[in-house]
Amino acid sequence: MAWFYIIGFSVIAWGLLSLLASGRAPHFLEVILGGLAVLSCLIAGRFALTTWLYPLTGWITHLHQITTLLAMAVALLTVAATIPVLWWNLSRWVTPLAVAWVLLPSLLLQGVIPGEGGAVLTKGVLTVADTLALHVRGLLG
Repeated sequence: MAWFYIIGFSVIAWGLLSLLASGRAPHFLEVILGGLAVLSCLIAGRFALTTWLYPLTGWITHLHQITTLLAMAVALLTVAATIPVLWWNLSRWVTPLAVAWVLLPSLLLQGVIPGEGGAVLTKGVLTVADTLALHVRGLLG
């Protein structure tokens, strides 16, 4: 049942991000639609924690120190690059951005961002994702 949520909310997020990156959305809706796209990705990412995607991200990130550093860079760039990608209508980066946001909870739980900052970011992202996932599961059954 988790794949229903993963695929569904990933497609919703990808569609919203594509609409925003195309520049066709009215400017007053860009912030709202961007927020909905990120939240949709976090819902999909939360449900991905219950599938084989979570152990796979752990296996990949802990293969070598380089893969851990690359995973940390992906996690940080995901958060940092969202606004510039949408601001400058960079449509070719929409799919990697959506995939990265979906995998973000898994990467953060694997501990790719060390220290107190990583703990705070992990706690914040997972709190939002868990809350949304509970509401979605309650609404959709």
